[in-house]
Amino acid sequence: MPLATTKPGGAGSERYDRILLIAHHINKHTGNVFEYFRQNSRELFVFSYAPSFQEPVCLLETFRHGAKKRERRYAWYRGRNVGLKYFFYLLYYLDAVWFRLPGRTITITFHPLFCVLNSLSRLFKNDRTVFWVYDHFPSRKGLYYLYNLMADHYDRRLRHVLYLGTALEDVYRGISGPAKAGYYRGVVDFGVRPVPRSGAPVPGLLGFVGDLKLYQGIRLAYQALKADPSLRLEIMGDGANKEDFRIWAEADGVADRVRFLGYVDEADVLGVVGRWQLGLAPYEPDGNSCMFYAFPGKAVFYLQYGLPVITTKVTRFHQVIQKYSAGVVIDYDAGSLSRAIKDVQERRGAYLGGVERYCRDHEYSVYYDDKFDFLRTLIPRTV
Repeated sequence: MPLATTKPGGAGSERYDRILLIAHHINKHTGNVFEYFRQNSRELFVFSYAPSFQEPVCLLETFRHGAKKRERRYAWYRGRNVGLKYFFYLLYYLDAVWFRLPGRTITITFHPLFCVLNSLSRLFKNDRTVFWVYDHFPSRKGLYYLYNLMADHYDRRLRHVLYLGTALEDVYRGISGPAKAGYYRGVVDFGVRPVPRSGAPVPGLLGFVGDLKLYQGIRLAYQALKADPSLRLEIMGDGANKEDFRIWAEADGVADRVRFLGYVDEADVLGVVGRWQLGLAPYEPDGNSCMFYAFPGKAVFYLQYGLPVITTKVTRFHQVIQKYSAGVVIDYDAGSLSRAIKDVQERRGAYLGGVERYCRDHEYSVYYDDKFDFLRTLIPRTV
């Protein structure tokens, strides 16, 4: 995220020796994980890949003492077949690990595909792999079936597994049972970096950010706009269902008050979000949705940028919003959302106090120092 802070110390004071972080292009900065490891690793390698709806180009970036040194692009396959995309993502990853990276590297991946051959990497290169579980999909069809099959396997087999939220921890413990003796299991949520804001938000301007896919509750937001002509909505992000979002806005008669921003560069995010009155996360309570198990990154994003949140009870994070009075938790209906918007507009100052309290308690550098401390025992640092 922009306005990054830097810890004191400089070269030689980093907590970790070599880290390989694997992420989507679009969520590389989510939760300040990249920024944390950039600041705290002697060498950081970032392997980023495109989600299925984007052009399948992968990047391998190398950072030393926080400074970027090189970048390698992988584009052997440029087609649209999703299965082939992920097959080539795996080839790119194996090329990076076996031919571009030194040994004694700790890999942190949220996709089980990149746990493949981890035992050989551990044996021949003294590497370690940490699976940080971000998802669980109720569907057992197609690529979802393959994802769940791999995720279940590595949740049982890998020595070090993390979960993004207690809901994921519960579902995987229900599948795999208690962890074996000597195996590390832990919950790591996203940390925040409070971002200074200046100026007042634009009256009636609401914000939505994230992966534009099903079950995000965007049509509920459109119904709120339809009920109140003074409201406008800006949507930041991209996703497989972006065109559906556009079609629904037309169908609901609010297209002239909905603006699609697409991907916004990190340096420009504050200028956009600083204009919003609040952030929307009205997830749909659909039994096919993975959001029942997910940690809502968009809600944490809003809090980091000083926005009260309106969300439904689908994710467990609604309990956090209530605990800190950092927004309003609603039932999934248009009337409830309209009332919540008016409430936040009228009592915004009180909700901002809750936002500030949450951000103080979840400041990322201190939070991650504690949560990732176990990494320092996996491969002791070399001098």
